Amino acid sequence: MASRFFGEFMGTMVLILMGNGSVANMLLKRSKAEGAGWLAITTGWAFAVMTGVFTAIACGSPDAHINPAVTLAFAVKTGDFSLLAPFAAAQLLGAMAGAVLEATALQTREVVEAMEKDSGILLDVLRTDGGMVSNDLLMQFQADILDRPVVRPAVQETTALGAAYAAGLAVGFFAGFDDLRARWSVDHTWKPQMEADRRQELYGFWKKAVTRSFDWL
Repeated sequence: MASRFFGEFMGTMVLILMGNGSVANMLLKRSKAEGAGWLAITTGWAFAVMTGVFTAIACGSPDAHINPAVTLAFAVKTGDFSLLAPFAAAQLLGAMAGAVLEATALQTREVVEAMEKDSGILLDVLRTDGGMVSNDLLMQFQADILDRPVVRPAVQETTALGAAYAAGLAVGFFAGFDDLRARWSVDHTWKPQMEADRRQELYGFWKKAVTRSFDWL
């Protein structure tokens, strides 16, 4: 059951990322496919569904529903509702994860801009770490939104590595900071590929959406 849950989660996440990307590419001003029309949008979503299904199957869910409505329809047809709750939960979480990945990159740009404004120092490259950096799609989107290279280190859990380095320095295991710097290495670097107009359009819509969330209570 765990692998089927994971498959539905991953498949739905990919579906949302690709589907929303298709719609944005055709509706946002000055994007390459602006005004392409409903046929292009439905075709984009069709490829998003196909990719989501393949992802779900590859990740362990041969059912590949990737939509609570599909899961409900199968449950009504077969009379077996045992998969409705776990599949629907996985699909909803996957949809949220797809949105969170995009929001993470946009929030990071806001933080970088605030740091540059306060320090007066411009960031040439963003070095990343942590669990989320294993997602190549997120790293490319981050580079596109920031308009700077994004680097993933060979050792991604930098917090744990830093604790080990600190302990090693304390007991004399490492000779000094130069020894630590020599141990750092790059796993992959992503360079910006998004056009400047589209980057600003996406970021502008993000800031507008954030502003509209203020004082709603």
